[in-house]
Amino acid sequence: MKTLPKFKLLLKNRKVNKKRLLKIVSIITLFAFLNCLTGCSYYFKAITEKDFNPNRITQLDDDGKYFILHSKDNAWNFYGLQIKGDTINGRLDAMLYYHEKYLTPKSKGAQSYKKHKEPEVINEVHIYTSDTTFGYFNTNVSIPMASIQKITIYDPAKGATIMSWVLPPLLIIAAIFGIILATDGSCPFVYTYNGNSYTLIGEIYGGATYPSLERHDYMPLPDFESVNGQYQLKISNELKEKQYTNLAELLIIQHPKNSDVFIDKYGNIQTLSTSQIPSSAIALNNRDYTRSITAKDNNFFQFNEYNTKTTINSLILTFKNQEDSETGKLVINAKNSLWSDYTYGKFTELFGTYYNKWDEKQKQVSAKKHIKRALKQDIPLSVYLETNKGWEFVDYYHVVGPLAARDMVMLIDLSKAKSEDVRIKLESGFMFWELDYAAMDFSKNIPVETTLLKPSSAIDEKGNDVTSLLSENDDQYLRQFNIGDEVIVKYDIPVDKTLGNKEFVQTVILHSKGYYESIRDYKDKPDWKYLMALKHPHSFSEFSYIKFEEASKLFEQLTLQK
Repeated sequence: MKTLPKFKLLLKNRKVNKKRLLKIVSIITLFAFLNCLTGCSYYFKAITEKDFNPNRITQLDDDGKYFILHSKDNAWNFYGLQIKGDTINGRLDAMLYYHEKYLTPKSKGAQSYKKHKEPEVINEVHIYTSDTTFGYFNTNVSIPMASIQKITIYDPAKGATIMSWVLPPLLIIAAIFGIILATDGSCPFVYTYNGNSYTLIGEIYGGATYPSLERHDYMPLPDFESVNGQYQLKISNELKEKQYTNLAELLIIQHPKNSDVFIDKYGNIQTLSTSQIPSSAIALNNRDYTRSITAKDNNFFQFNEYNTKTTINSLILTFKNQEDSETGKLVINAKNSLWSDYTYGKFTELFGTYYNKWDEKQKQVSAKKHIKRALKQDIPLSVYLETNKGWEFVDYYHVVGPLAARDMVMLIDLSKAKSEDVRIKLESGFMFWELDYAAMDFSKNIPVETTLLKPSSAIDEKGNDVTSLLSENDDQYLRQFNIGDEVIVKYDIPVDKTLGNKEFVQTVILHSKGYYESIRDYKDKPDWKYLMALKHPHSFSEFSYIKFEEASKLFEQLTLQK
């Protein structure tokens, strides 16, 4: 616990040994993140007892332990035990499949297991005998105590398990800053002010890394309350990049209490009145994740399944279109993963000293071509509708960054839907996205009242008035080129727009526009062979999986050495 303040101080000062700090932080972060990805880890230890007697075996049997009898290279479930003198009598049978996984545990250290799938592992008792006079299932056997070489008991390794739960929270600050600092890229951070402090809401115009990709962004600002007749927020540059913000205005939307309002990526207002969660959510390997995405509870579906056919991950959602509506509004709460940021950083490292030249060339590429490449590499979250002709591409959700999940909506034409059971497929590369919630609304849009608020003032970190730079969609940009650059933006609320009707509520949305450029300085030679391989469709998803496998193996090695 005492190391955290020192870590924060190092981040704040960013002075000596920055390179070394970033390397250490990124490694620590990676391990903490891998731990978080798999949920809380559980561990067991194989404890060998060489001094045992019939009473000990009777005690273990009374405790309901699952006995496994070993003879040479064979193993059976050994049950119905009875002790008669110096002999153990029982019956042999085949083991359940998950008991076969840990027949040869490591002799030292703790070993992880999946508690939700393999809870019986810590209930196992292994008896090793030199007796070889048996070998058939469904037979009664008698084992002389003298032939038993050892008994191994699998017990929970509470220390390792607790550490696996405690370490990730302690390292979460490193996780937020370490991976991103290691990759040196993200997008402008937005904070809202509540009268006492600022709260991080997320990032704007994510993925707009070149002038041609400059785009409008519509960020919901949940629970954003005015203070003394003003809304106040902060836009900051906290990473190694150049940020160009063209516009930052607020849209105040007044609507009935029993409805929700979002703005899609095209700037269209979509209202939700009768949202329904999916009846099923089936992933790549036919696992059901419905419970994971029916509430905004940070229980993310992480698009991290793998099979031998593909690294592209998908989640198929099923909804009941009982109203026989011609359109549906798909709303999700999601974000990009820290892992996707890390993976992209590893990709850019392959360019080495050639990176800046390559980056300059990318500035000349059209937005259409950039987006086409991104879709081929499974970076956006793509949406498909099941039709009579198969899965048909509908659209994609923009990249939103890894720091905070946000609500996003998409209007879908259902005229080609295969049946009343509307099936939607969400698809992305391996571990590029994290999905917390999904729902669909089949109702028609209802009338709402919208008020546009231009900045009344915008003051940067040096005290300069930059209000005019954020007020119009023009060729005038707020340029934030250094870590620590920030602007405090205030919006005056007209007196006649103060909400007085208790039947209505207000939703506040930040409408911004801009782009940013990452700053990187690599010293190694370009890895042209690897880069050529990454030109093929879906190769970036495969690259992500390969890097995850490498990191997982290293993480496992270090964990088992504890």
